[in-house]
Amino acid sequence: NGSGVATYSFSNVQSGDYMLSTDQGVTLGSADYTGKTTPERVVVSGSTTYNFTLGLASAGTSVTINVTGPANEPLDIFANSPNGFKVKQGTLNGSGVGAFTINIPDGTWNFGVGPQMPKGASGPPPAPSYLQPKPKTINIAGSVCKVDGVTGCSTTFTLTSSNKYIKGLVQDASGKVMANAEVYAYSPNGGIGTRAQADLAGAFTLNLTDGSYIVGAFIPGMPPSKEVSVTVTSHATDYLLINGATTAITPTAAASSFIVKVAKPDYTISGKVTDGTNVVQGASVYAYRTDAPGHANAATDSSGNYTLYVSAGSWKVG
Repeated sequence: NGSGVATYSFSNVQSGDYMLSTDQGVTLGSADYTGKTTPERVVVSGSTTYNFTLGLASAGTSVTINVTGPANEPLDIFANSPNGFKVKQGTLNGSGVGAFTINIPDGTWNFGVGPQMPKGASGPPPAPSYLQPKPKTINIAGSVCKVDGVTGCSTTFTLTSSNKYIKGLVQDASGKVMANAEVYAYSPNGGIGTRAQADLAGAFTLNLTDGSYIVGAFIPGMPPSKEVSVTVTSHATDYLLINGATTAITPTAAASSFIVKVAKPDYTISGKVTDGTNVVQGASVYAYRTDAPGHANAATDSSGNYTLYVSAGSWKVG
């Protein structure tokens, strides 16, 4: 609220010991605070209140990130360096414009803009409807900033709305579906790109514009696929040239003919995550071997289902 106080509650929590933390950066009203990223032990017994006291994130130099893109688009504005990582969530206004300020210590930082990570659940963010711009390097020394070598403490990112699509399937070498695989595309020239998650049938859709891209896929804990070149031409319908082809096809045709191959182990562990009553979407599910090295990760889909790809052995799932 206006006094810099906020309340968050968890329901249906069983009594016991828990570790509680916050995001690295917390915005209350118009003020930014440094979060509690190191988990703190909380003993829950019945209705329990635990308070965090956060300090203002006022140290460092104020850097303004201007963004233009789709109207009302939720975003993460982030900066990383060898000295740390900072992120601020914001939403573009109805005209697709926003200005966001982050206080950054001295050093060399890479700034970027991307889809807003979901709150309250792990798992990947939603696939963007725009091309993510190439990050920018900002050097800060004694309140003096240089953005890609140009003096100034502000910069602008433009999010180009997607108007074309790359469709396809993720499978293993034998043609079996690779559910929930992460699929990506990037420009080999400018570094911009996008991502999506394959559904339970292995199908994916990448939102893009005209240009040349490298497309690949992976599942955490497994080797990535071989990357494939795809050119999106200016044609209105038949605009996909895949893997050096000279005849373009439609995204509808590519949906069944463009296969991204990922090598996978021989077994799967599948299930569903619920809170006892309702399914949990976007939950992070992991497995590790108890008899040898090995791990696997997955995220639940909109129905709470997950699939872990594993090798032969004894596994624990959590």
